[in-house]
Amino acid sequence: MAAKRLIARTCLAAAALVGTALAPALASAEPASSAHGSMMNLSIRGEAREDIRTAFLTCEPTGGSHPYANDACQALTDVNGDFTKLATKQSACPLNYKPVTLSAKGRWQGKPVTFEKTFPNDCVAGAATGKVFSF
Repeated sequence: MAAKRLIARTCLAAAALVGTALAPALASAEPASSAHGSMMNLSIRGEAREDIRTAFLTCEPTGGSHPYANDACQALTDVNGDFTKLATKQSACPLNYKPVTLSAKGRWQGKPVTFEKTFPNDCVAGAATGKVFSF
């Protein structure tokens, strides 16, 4: 019984030493893509709570679940990740009011990004944000 306790204490002490030795290395270790890359959770929410669409977008390298990731990354690169500066294109949108809220949360080139804006309908939202919220 005493031998089992001695082995258990020795293993515990060894684990503590290994954890202590690795802690500084792990604290400063960060993958290059998350340190300087761009990754965001994008969502489009309609009036109804169950009416929500989402996509994950990564840039540098381009990927994620976004169907137009290349176009979305290029649009965001053109405005340095500032969603409020996305180019608004002229579009003949209907005047019906069916509001949608677009939101983004994540990182752009290592800096935190949070965006949320409500538009009168999908058409107006698409004209204001291009391919970034086209999913």
